[in-house]
Amino acid sequence: MRLGRRLPAPLRAPVVVAHEPKILLTQAVEWQVRSTPWKLPKEVAAALGALFRATENSGVGAAHGDCAPWNLLSSGGSWVLVDWESATASAPPFHDLFHYLVQSHVLLGRPRADAILAGLTGNGWIGVAVRGYAHAANLPFTQAIDHLVSYLLSEPAGQGSDLQLERPAPDTRHRLLAAAEQWADHHALRPSSGP
Repeated sequence: MRLGRRLPAPLRAPVVVAHEPKILLTQAVEWQVRSTPWKLPKEVAAALGALFRATENSGVGAAHGDCAPWNLLSSGGSWVLVDWESATASAPPFHDLFHYLVQSHVLLGRPRADAILAGLTGNGWIGVAVRGYAHAANLPFTQAIDHLVSYLLSEPAGQGSDLQLERPAPDTRHRLLAAAEQWADHHALRPSSGP
């Protein structure tokens, strides 16, 4: 939970009441149900980017490791990240952002793959989230597609998630990877349209 203390507002970790080896007791969190849990709020994306920037060392930084809709609770004007067992101080850029989007895509069926890829050009709520993370992390927005492809190549299906995966989950990830690689190849060939 040491990384939890470094979370910038509006993110916070649950309050630890007691701990012993292999046991962690946290204070209960009052939270509200969200009608669109697959949507990552822009202020959360920016806070995740700020956490990465504040801890960045040699190209890696802190990440929750399992930032997903079921681990992000809306609580009275703030956002509580629970389930810190996958936390790391050495995650690549954009890890928490893409973990959230991919886990949502695979296990909730939303956002759709085309919406994720459109977000990499700055479109829709995903574009707002990606730009917010990139700005707060002091990273070029244009690097996001490369980090999505790297995430999909390196992260085994279901890693960091307590949810049981059915067979379609790896197939869904592979289809998203193929689409992201094709998108990256297509957009790399286009001349830049400006700054």
